[in-house]
Amino acid sequence: MKKIMVIFYFVFFSGSLWAAEIELTLELLIQSLTQNHPQFREAQESLNASSAEYKISAAKLKPQINIIIPSSLNFSPFIINSQYDMSATPEVVISQLLPGSGTLSLAVKDQISVSTLGSAAVSPLYHNPDIGISLTQPLYFKPSYNTKNTVRENIIHSATLHNKEVTNGLIMQCLKDYYSLKQLQFQWTLSKSRLARSTESYMQIEKKYNLGILTRSVYSGARIALLKAQNDFSRMKRELNIKKELMQDTYHIPGIIVVTPDIEVFKEINNELIHMDIQDSIDEAFRNNTSLARKRINLSSMEFQEMIIEREHAPVLDFNAHYSINTTLSSTFSINLSLSAGLFDRGSFNEKIKQKASEKAGIRNSAEWEKISLASTIKLLFSSIENNESLSNLFQIQEEEAHNRIKNAELKLTSGQLTEAALFELYSNLETIQINSMENRIKRNITLLRIYDLMGRNLLEYIQGRNSQQDLKSFSYYSKNW
Repeated sequence: MKKIMVIFYFVFFSGSLWAAEIELTLELLIQSLTQNHPQFREAQESLNASSAEYKISAAKLKPQINIIIPSSLNFSPFIINSQYDMSATPEVVISQLLPGSGTLSLAVKDQISVSTLGSAAVSPLYHNPDIGISLTQPLYFKPSYNTKNTVRENIIHSATLHNKEVTNGLIMQCLKDYYSLKQLQFQWTLSKSRLARSTESYMQIEKKYNLGILTRSVYSGARIALLKAQNDFSRMKRELNIKKELMQDTYHIPGIIVVTPDIEVFKEINNELIHMDIQDSIDEAFRNNTSLARKRINLSSMEFQEMIIEREHAPVLDFNAHYSINTTLSSTFSINLSLSAGLFDRGSFNEKIKQKASEKAGIRNSAEWEKISLASTIKLLFSSIENNESLSNLFQIQEEEAHNRIKNAELKLTSGQLTEAALFELYSNLETIQINSMENRIKRNITLLRIYDLMGRNLLEYIQGRNSQQDLKSFSYYSKNW
C-alpha cells in the first residue's frame, strides 16, 4: 500500500511539472490567434487564392500566343505497294485585346502536303504559306481594357478587405476574451482578500464569543459572512479556471495560464485620437472603411457588367486581310470587311440597362445611408472617450477617499468606536469602485480600437507594433469620391 501511494505521489507531482505556467499577454494571445485560429487561416488562404487569380487574369490582358498543328494521313492499300497522302497545317496565332474593346490577331500558317506510292513520291512537296491579320472591333469605344484591369484589381482588393475585416473582428473578440479573463482574475483576487479578512474577523469574534464578551447574534453574523466569503471565493475560482481552460482550447495556449489583473490604456491610439478632429476621423472612415470600400468595388463591378451589356448589343465590325504564297511563287492578297448589328431584341437591352442603373443607384443610396450612420457612430464613440476620461478621474478620487476611510475606520475599530460589519461595508465599497474603474478602462480600450476599426485601420499591425500608415497606403484605391 505504501509503494502504491509513493508511486501515485510521484506521478502526480511529476505530471504537474510538465504543465509550465505561461504569463498571458495580449501580444502572446494575438500571436497564438494568427497561428492557430481557423478563421484567420481561412482569410489568409483566401487572400493567397485571390492573389493567384489576380495573376491569372493579368495574363489574359497580355498578348496570347497559340500554336496549332492539324495533320492528316490517308492510307490506300494495294496488292504490291501502298499509297500514303500526308498533310499538315502548322499555325501560330498571336492575339491582343485592344483598349477599345476589340481584338487584333496575327496568324501565320503553312499548308504542307505530299503523296507517296510505296517508297517513291508521286507528287512533289507542296507549300502554301499564309499570313493573316484580323481585327474584330465592336462599334463601342469605351475603355474596355482599362475597365477589365480595374475589375482585375478588384479581385485582390476584395480579398484584402475580407482579410482585414476578419482579422479586425477576431482581434476585437480576442481583446474581449482577454479582458474578461482579467476581470475574473481581479474579482477572484478581491474574493481571496475578502475571505482572508472574513476568516481573521471570524476567529477574533469566535474568541470573544467563547469568552462571553460578544452575543450570539454577532457571532452568527460573522459566521454567515465567512461562509458567504468562502462561497464567493470558490465560485470565482471555478469561473476563473473554466475561463482559462476555454482560452487554452480556443487559442491553443500550451500551458497553465497566469494573467495579471492590470489594465493599461492604449496610449498611442489615445494620444492620437485626443488630438484628432472628429471630422478628420470621419473623413478617414469615409475613405478607408471596409464596408464602404466593398460598396465601391460592387459599384465598379456593376459598371463593368453594364459595359458588357452595351458592348454585346453594339454593331460589330470585322476586318480581315490575308496574304498567301505557294510553291510556284504565285501569291494572293484579300481583304474582307463586314458589319453585323442586331435590329430587334424586344427591348431586352433597355431593360438590362435600367436594371443595372437601379442596382447602382441602390448601392449609392446604401452607401450614403451608411456614411450617415458611420459619422453618427464615430461621434458617439468620441463622446464615450470623453465620458471614460471623466469617470477615470472620478474613480481615482473615489478610490483615494475609500482608502482613507478604511484607514480611519481601522483605527476606530481598534478603539471600539466601529464594528466589523461597518468596516466590511467600507471594503465592499472600495471593491465596487475598483471593479467599476477596471470596467471603465476596458470600455475605453475597446472604444479606441473600435474607432480605429471604423476608420479602416489594421488592428493587427497596431497590436504588433507596426506602422499603421503602411496599411493606409495599400488602400489608396478606395479614396475615390462617389
